Amino acid sequence: MTSIIHFTPISGAKNESPPCYLLQIDDFCFLLDCGCDENIDISYVEKLQPFIPSIDAVLLSHADSNHLGAFPYLVGKCGLSCDVYATTPVYQMGQLFAYDLYQSKLNYEEFDLFTLDDIDMAFEKVIQVKYNQTTVLQGKGQGLTITPLPAGHMLGGTIWRIVKDGGEDIIYATDFNHKKERHLNGCVLDKISRPSLLITDCSNIDYVPDRRKKRDDLLLNNILETTRSGGNVLLAIDTAGRVLELAHMLEQVWRNEQGFQAYSLVLLNNFSYNVIEYAKSFVEWMSDKLMRSFEGQRNNPFAFRHLKLCHHLNELNRIPEPYVIMASQPDLQCGFSRELFFTFSSKPNNSIILTRRSSNNTLASILMNLADAESNVIEVEQKSRVPLTGKELDDYMEAVKQEELEKERQNKSMEQVTKNGDDYDSEESDDDEFDFNDIDESKNLHSRMMKKNNHEDNKFILLNTTNIKHDLMMTRMDGRLKGGGFFKNAKKSYPMFPCVERKLKWDEYGESINPEQFVMFDMSRVNLADEKDNVNETIAGNDINKEEDMEQSEKVKQPPTKCIKTDEKVEVECRIEFIDFEGRSDGESLKRIISMIKPRRLILIRGHEEKIEAFSSFCVSAEFVGSDKIYTPNEMELVDVTTERHIYPVKLRDALVSSLNFSQAKDGAQLAWVEAEISMTIPELSLSTQNINSENDSEDHNMAEDSFEEPIGQRSGRDTLIAALQHIPISNLPPHKTIFVNELKLSDFKQILMKNGIQAEFSGGVLLCNGHVEVKRTETGHIHLEGTVSDDYFKVRNLLYDQYAIL
Repeated sequence: MTSIIHFTPISGAKNESPPCYLLQIDDFCFLLDCGCDENIDISYVEKLQPFIPSIDAVLLSHADSNHLGAFPYLVGKCGLSCDVYATTPVYQMGQLFAYDLYQSKLNYEEFDLFTLDDIDMAFEKVIQVKYNQTTVLQGKGQGLTITPLPAGHMLGGTIWRIVKDGGEDIIYATDFNHKKERHLNGCVLDKISRPSLLITDCSNIDYVPDRRKKRDDLLLNNILETTRSGGNVLLAIDTAGRVLELAHMLEQVWRNEQGFQAYSLVLLNNFSYNVIEYAKSFVEWMSDKLMRSFEGQRNNPFAFRHLKLCHHLNELNRIPEPYVIMASQPDLQCGFSRELFFTFSSKPNNSIILTRRSSNNTLASILMNLADAESNVIEVEQKSRVPLTGKELDDYMEAVKQEELEKERQNKSMEQVTKNGDDYDSEESDDDEFDFNDIDESKNLHSRMMKKNNHEDNKFILLNTTNIKHDLMMTRMDGRLKGGGFFKNAKKSYPMFPCVERKLKWDEYGESINPEQFVMFDMSRVNLADEKDNVNETIAGNDINKEEDMEQSEKVKQPPTKCIKTDEKVEVECRIEFIDFEGRSDGESLKRIISMIKPRRLILIRGHEEKIEAFSSFCVSAEFVGSDKIYTPNEMELVDVTTERHIYPVKLRDALVSSLNFSQAKDGAQLAWVEAEISMTIPELSLSTQNINSENDSEDHNMAEDSFEEPIGQRSGRDTLIAALQHIPISNLPPHKTIFVNELKLSDFKQILMKNGIQAEFSGGVLLCNGHVEVKRTETGHIHLEGTVSDDYFKVRNLLYDQYAIL
């Protein structure tokens, strides 16, 4: 069955900004990626924000910031709360990308776009999937399936395949690589045939990279020339994506070529240890060659012997020079690569190698264009953190002191309230006994308890508390739709008691264990503490003093800091070179792949207008898709890519629906004859986008009776009209000719007759039933029934009627 498909680019249309797209299939809305650029400019989120309540699922294709950089912000600050789908490496490595980006920013400037808690909260929503694993969506997504396919660009990178009811086949493929690399297989896009819709990018359509051997020789020659002259090499690379290909290659060179072993090989980013450890556990996601090596020799390809892992510049100072250092970030806008640039650039024997192209107005793009510039002096903004001194330090310490006094005053007031509450409880329930096995009750109790003195810390083991919120009104998303799924049910259900479904976390060994659930009170320690009050108080006092001393010493070691910015003119004396390690298909390969799969419809995204025009012209000249089937939308432009052009969304009034008489057809479908009047109405907001207050329950319930989900293109303007079908009284309806829906085979009908005790056999193409009732097919395809009026005739006729949906 044909679906209504709308596509809206939020970012990444006719330019090379980060990808972010809305894909709506009937009532279900996908968000395809949500990246950010090198400057973490996510201004497009303002355009996306009105659609966030209507997003039903997010599909993440790659782990780098260019594809999911805005994901923590959308969840933490914009309220995105739907299911998110990604492969396991994208889930794990994506967190490291986000952590490293956050820390790289925070090291040198005030960064509050999102926090570490936002990152954790965002990735808790991710549902991890494997390659070629088909996931069946429920609720509004009933009939939709999603399947991740290998993209070949980075570990876990995905081409998403979305299928609707086994018919519409939609492929979302950006930043894929058809070539087999050292640690990854190529993409499988060439194995897909004639998809209904292909969404792909054009950024590489006119790009011709060097061959792999030439590229590798260029890199190794640069390293040897630089290190032999006493210089150091800086490779600007990403956090946990393409760095794996480069690290694996250099490790093999260091192992096999003794001439390189005289120099140090370093990986520097905030989470370098975690990157390599995760890579060790994802061998099954890598190339066939690495998997065979691991299975046969039990040698993990990422168990490095020569690569040294560093997390801070202080660790780098302990490594002997000359060295080859891979540092994040690749665009030199932040991170260790930017800080090392200021030390590397002034020495002519050093070398800085850029591994990917960057957008305009970044330090990496400025350096790439430096060869064509008249001067090698550039103006760069330098950011740094410096300790507070003088009056600023005094003001800070005074503010900290006032904060501590305020906290102490609040603690004393809470202790008094708790003491009064305990006295009241002891008077009211002297005979009550606390159930130490009731963990949920203990959590609620301990959230109100405060420490009266240091001695009480030795009596109890307090449990951490969590705030549990219950929403008494929940959307019915169980897939059981009224009318056999013919139309959606917008009503809400109101359970009698609060019920919150807890999302379970799983690992390789099953459900993760929460240690807090197994913490019990140790009564023996309580009794022992009662017997030795004085001793415990003395020990506790000494311990507290020691802890306070340690805290004070830490404060001395880590003085408060502030961020400063200075504009500096830097004379770039070092060697600058670009060596492509992007790992993406080039323009000629992209044209061959598109010619092989021959999509029926094509949406071209990401790429400047001239690139999109060139790619579109090629597709038309290749004659596998017409010019009217190629779409090149602008940002925020709604594109209707529905296969059948004469399909329109309509609203069914409740009075009309209740009057319909549904008949059962094959494959569980239900059909009904509809006769109604068409009227144009202004669409109302979907229930999923309304803020329903408890004070207006009755009013909202009435709205639920008559609401519906509107397409994306109609949400931007409230004056857009939509067709609604009005009920017509039966007395005003003219009778219509009865319609029989099915394609009956006489051979199948013969088996049905015999199961019901009627002898049936073919004679000259006619099915003879009990010797005196005939069933035959005419030349026009109609079924003809003949026989004498008898019980057998009516029995055969009833069985024949049962094979059809009669409207």
